[in-house]
Amino acid sequence: MKPFVFAAISIAMLVLNQKAVTSGRAACPGAEEGPGWAKNVGVIATKSTDMDGDVYAKGATRCTIKFHDKHKTAPYCKITGPQVHHIMAKVLRTTPTDVTFAFDPSLNEEPFTYTCVFKD
Repeated sequence: MKPFVFAAISIAMLVLNQKAVTSGRAACPGAEEGPGWAKNVGVIATKSTDMDGDVYAKGATRCTIKFHDKHKTAPYCKITGPQVHHIMAKVLRTTPTDVTFAFDPSLNEEPFTYTCVFKD
């Protein structure tokens, strides 16, 4: 029994000590409601981190992702994905705690992908 308990604790510690992911939700004005999330909320895909990830926010014209960690400097971020569907996408602003992206026209059902590079 002891080896089983030790193995379970070891696995739990590995899961808890992994690099922190972003908040799981993004503030995205105009985003449609979906199963398990409210209107004006974007869903950050599983395994997304402060460094990169995917966000689903159909109908949004803007999305702010709050980083899990507070960084020393604002990152350099880029966005990919929406341009394929003739959506103008740009980084509106970055701070050590969050990044905001803007879209024109609003996002469709496809996710956008962000990549951020931090100096710290």
